[in-house]
Amino acid sequence: MRHPACKALVLVIAALSVVGALLFFGTASCILYADLYEMDADQVFQSAYAYRAENLAVSLANRCAQKQYSQIPADIAESFYVPDDDETVSAQAEVTPGTWYYSVHNADGDMVQSTIPRDTAGLFSYSFSFSGWYLTETGSHENADYSFSRGDGYLYLRYTSSPEYQVTVYLQEDAVTGVYGMDHASLRFLHSHRYTVLVLTGVCVLVFAGCLVCLCLTAGRRRKGDPVCPGGLNRMPLDAYFVLAGVAAFLLIELGVRVSPITALYYFNSGLQGELFILKLLLSCALVFLGALAAVGFLFATAAQAKMPERYWWRNTLICRALRLARRMLRRALTVYLGFVRLLPVMWQWLLTGFAMGFMVLLSILIRSEFLLSVSLLAGVTVVAYGAWAFGKLLKGARQMAQGNLRAKVSTKYLVGAFKTLGDSLNALSDVTLDAADARLRSERMKAELITNVSHDIKTPLTSIINYIDLLPRAENEAQKQEYLQILDRQSQRLKRLIEDLTEMSRASTGNIQTNIAPMDAVEGITQALGEFSDKLSQAAVQVCTRLPEEPVMIEADGRLFWRVMSNLLSNVVKYTMPGTRVYVELTREDGMARISVKNISREPLTKDARELTERFVRGDASRNTEGSGLGLSIAGSLMDVQKGSLQVQLDADLFTATLSFPLVQP
Repeated sequence: MRHPACKALVLVIAALSVVGALLFFGTASCILYADLYEMDADQVFQSAYAYRAENLAVSLANRCAQKQYSQIPADIAESFYVPDDDETVSAQAEVTPGTWYYSVHNADGDMVQSTIPRDTAGLFSYSFSFSGWYLTETGSHENADYSFSRGDGYLYLRYTSSPEYQVTVYLQEDAVTGVYGMDHASLRFLHSHRYTVLVLTGVCVLVFAGCLVCLCLTAGRRRKGDPVCPGGLNRMPLDAYFVLAGVAAFLLIELGVRVSPITALYYFNSGLQGELFILKLLLSCALVFLGALAAVGFLFATAAQAKMPERYWWRNTLICRALRLARRMLRRALTVYLGFVRLLPVMWQWLLTGFAMGFMVLLSILIRSEFLLSVSLLAGVTVVAYGAWAFGKLLKGARQMAQGNLRAKVSTKYLVGAFKTLGDSLNALSDVTLDAADARLRSERMKAELITNVSHDIKTPLTSIINYIDLLPRAENEAQKQEYLQILDRQSQRLKRLIEDLTEMSRASTGNIQTNIAPMDAVEGITQALGEFSDKLSQAAVQVCTRLPEEPVMIEADGRLFWRVMSNLLSNVVKYTMPGTRVYVELTREDGMARISVKNISREPLTKDARELTERFVRGDASRNTEGSGLGLSIAGSLMDVQKGSLQVQLDADLFTATLSFPLVQP
């Protein structure tokens, strides 16, 4: 069904079903017009003969009344359908001359006129009674029904109830040549197939509906599963397609309906017989077929484009393109105007706007243009209303911020000019205030945590030292005394390192540290640091994988501080890396910077974010069971700042990545 030939065949069938539906519907209308759904063909034919006979009787009665009472002028007689001879009577009654006969008797039963032959066998006879009419005397208009202006005065006409005329009309079988443009046999044929025509009309409508559904389902696709992609005429903009195909379809179908002999039969009671009837019917069907084909093609294209995403059917129209072009031009003009207005102070912006409104009003008064005056007043009211609305919106946002709702934002979507600038300033002020409040809260929290962590980290070794000093004099033997002395030495060294870290952190954070920035080989520095920690890394069951350039990478750094930063990072690796995993150390060059990254898998789940891990006294293990002060990353970050570098920490689940950035030595 998705093959182009199949689609073309369905299009043709749909168009033919439209032709059939119109043809059978027109036939059904003619049958209804001829009353063949209520009467049979004989009754319709008898009714038509009775109607013609009555017309003949009226004309004959009026003519007899005119001859008996007065001589009516010809122009007035014609206006009242008073024929002078039988030929005129036949023409007015639409019967064949010489095929009808009549007799007229007055109220006394005397025959006034008669053309009845001796043998009336086989003739249709009809009898009617009529009253006549006559001219009143000139100048008398009492009870007159009609008056006519003449050169010498008025003629007055009225009906009278006497004398009455008894008119009998005899019609031969061929007196009336056709009823509604059809002979007796044609009426019988239509009457016998009156319900078949309705069924065929319904069948054609159902076929058209089925074809239309098939076309809509397959529109825009060549094979099942292919994306929708209209091609050929289906890509034409729908508005242009409607103008070309829609209007053409309407004109062709309208012309085909007017050319159809069925239309002539319905409206004009004039049928066509023989070859001329067939030719006109074929021409009508051909025109309707072409119009229906154009209409179905338009529906097919509409279905194909309606399936496209993002309202392709609308975006592809010429109207939408014109609107987009007009919008771009208007937006560009508005941008230029607003750009010029923004260069002016706010006061001059409003003065310029007011001057423009006043100038338009004055110009409209001078040229007496009501339209321009209406537009000017409407523009003025719009500007004032917009200014009031924008000011109220900004005032509402400022009040919310003043009441402590710093997260309230002023929507600047429909604000322009100074209003938008003020709205952006209020939002920026809200952001700055929120950042300051968050920083203050974070600082207060850090102070509290700092005191808690320092107290904990100092108290732990100090308590051990005090306890073992108390136990030392009570040692049972020399071996136990040496064990106590080793513990005292280890705890005192831990306390010493903590105090040194605190001192170095203070110096680094305040900038009171001496630096000697000079070119150094980053590859050599990394290799030396890994060599110093090789034993500790082996004891931690961690395998180091390096990705270092073969050639030297010269950076601007302090060799001593570089070693301390690398020492802190590798110490964290030894303390917190999951045993049996790999640690990746990589050196790259990017944008004039040398970047050293250290990646490892944490032994403990990382529940903190990257920013918190670089703060003071923060460890990866929340229980703080491992040795360390929690100052390593904080000190490393401060030392990197002193060297005009940076430390960045990234977390991806349990993957910890620390990246050092040093400036490269410029050649």
